[in-house]
Amino acid sequence: PITEKSNPLTQELDKADAENIVRLLGQCDAEIFQEEGQALPTYQRLYSESILTTMVQVAGKVQEVLKEPDGGLVVLSGGGTSGRMAFLMSVSFNQLMKGLGQKPLYTYLIAGGDRSVVASREGTEDSALHGIEELKKVAAGKKRVIVIGISVGLSAPFVAGQMDYCMNNTAVFLPVLVGFNPVSMARHPFHPPRLLRSLTLFPSLRAPHYQITSLLFSMSVVTLISE
Repeated sequence: PITEKSNPLTQELDKADAENIVRLLGQCDAEIFQEEGQALPTYQRLYSESILTTMVQVAGKVQEVLKEPDGGLVVLSGGGTSGRMAFLMSVSFNQLMKGLGQKPLYTYLIAGGDRSVVASREGTEDSALHGIEELKKVAAGKKRVIVIGISVGLSAPFVAGQMDYCMNNTAVFLPVLVGFNPVSMARHPFHPPRLLRSLTLFPSLRAPHYQITSLLFSMSVVTLISE
């Protein structure tokens, strides 16, 4: 089910013993990998054709930046847990690149700054302008910047503002949005109208946080190995 919704599989989770709790949660996690014919038609999975196509396209764009590192940057951005995933992935990617003798090109942005990596700071992800200003700082002087915004519910203004800014400055920025919910459920009052209209250009990759981590890692490993 979409984020914040209960899953029918776990309706009686409170009655299950430890072994069955693990089994039920495993079944829930497995839903994200269902093939097209197994999934409800209204929900895409990681193996959906459109999602796989988008993954390949994003990996190709990242590869272009890695081939010409001077002036290039890949930014992973989010608020709360999404921002912590951005931090974890950017550090992991840079370590991988150093191990291959390449220049680290990844950085992260988290709503509320570095303190939010270790402590929750409520409300910091609700400012689109804050997100834009933080993006401008890290991208200053760069010629080509890929911004991977992570927002599970497609509802964080911190990320939405960055996506909208990128689409207004496409000579330098390429926005990629990673989320879970259908685009139609994005939080309209906080999202710039142009962003809502344009989200179909960058189909969201829908997965739980830990799957988003492995997905982004896989995309980056593919681009590095293909060098």
